[in-house]
Amino acid sequence: VVAESNSEVRRLAERVDQLQESLEEKANGSQLKEIVREAWTKEEGHLGRLQKLCDSKVSIIDFASLAAVAEGKASLADVDATVQRQVQRRLQCLITDQRLVSHAEVGSITEAALKDVKEQ
Repeated sequence: VVAESNSEVRRLAERVDQLQESLEEKANGSQLKEIVREAWTKEEGHLGRLQKLCDSKVSIIDFASLAAVAEGKASLADVDATVQRQVQRRLQCLITDQRLVSHAEVGSITEAALKDVKEQ
């Protein structure tokens, strides 16, 4: 009986040791919080970089042209021509907007001058 008891005690002691090792391998609450915090920070960084990419000023046409060059389907001259057209189009829009503002300002100045003349 004593031999059986000693054997059972040793088996239980080994099991306790195994369970203790398993417990030490598990993360505690503060370690889990730190892991989640690190993962959250990493994801926020990824999200920030993705947002910057989405907010970039590259037009779809420019991107398609660059992708075509990367795939070897367009020459550098084709890409250059496409980019030049885009730049010219944007500059033309800007110039047109400036002209409209100037015309509007001229109209309001003229109206104000006419009112002043009529009042006098």
